[in-house]
Amino acid sequence: MSSIAPRMVDLVSERAARDAVVDLLRFIGEDPNRDGLADTPDRVIRGEIFGRTGAGVIVRAHHLCMGCRGVRQPGADMITSSMAGSLRTDATTRSEFLRLCKAN
Repeated sequence: MSSIAPRMVDLVSERAARDAVVDLLRFIGEDPNRDGLADTPDRVIRGEIFGRTGAGVIVRAHHLCMGCRGVRQPGADMITSSMAGSLRTDATTRSEFLRLCKAN
């Protein structure tokens, strides 16, 4: 394996983490290009909040259109998740992450 290969993995992981942050901002109704948020994905990566081994995000949100209007279905929650790096590739790490998420 060349010396470039480990850095390529880091770049892919950083790109996946950046894309996940942008997706989360859009999911909560924010514009990721807005002045106050434009640098947020890069700050997350620089801060290494997720580390270099993996990233996982699970978002649960109440769907107001389903709960308040239209069919008026109470408890209409939406759940979305994204995993990258070791959380995607290592079943043991993924299981631990999901177990911890359920506990909270």
